[in-house]
Amino acid sequence: HKVQCVLTDKEKERELERELEVLKLQRQGSLLLITARGTRKEIMERIQTKNPLFCEVLPLTLEEIFISETEVAGYEIKNLFF
Repeated sequence: HKVQCVLTDKEKERELERELEVLKLQRQGSLLLITARGTRKEIMERIQTKNPLFCEVLPLTLEEIFISETEVAGYEIKNLFF
């Protein structure tokens, strides 16, 4: 699942990274974009314990699903196509 959220505390962000099975983490200003494994419910429950200012689940594209699954399986995407 891909979730974007805004947390006010950097320590809560680090805790969240440890608590979730994070596949990818991006930051744009104060917006945190997390791609993580797990059910939507368990991911959102973990995030809600950190009292985010904002949080929403975004759909994953087929490309994102493919890339994250192949990277987890140990393949380097650049080596497959280039």
